Amino acid sequence: MSTSIIESVQTSLSETEKYTVDSVLNYIKRENTSYAILLNGEWGSGKTYFWENVLKEKITNINKKIIYVS
Repeated sequence: MSTSIIESVQTSLSETEKYTVDSVLNYIKRENTSYAILLNGEWGSGKTYFWENVLKEKITNINKKIIYVS
């Protein structure tokens, strides 16, 4: 059985990254969310990688309008 890249990335997440994913998803799944989400970190710390390889697919499946600015 082959494992997709996304599944491989998700299984290798640190506890902090798993907590971040869960927190973002729980917030987005709420009925009334009136704030934006900001991934903050130093240049090269992996914010875009985290978005592209971990969060993006999960958020897209929630069926909410997402605006991404980099």
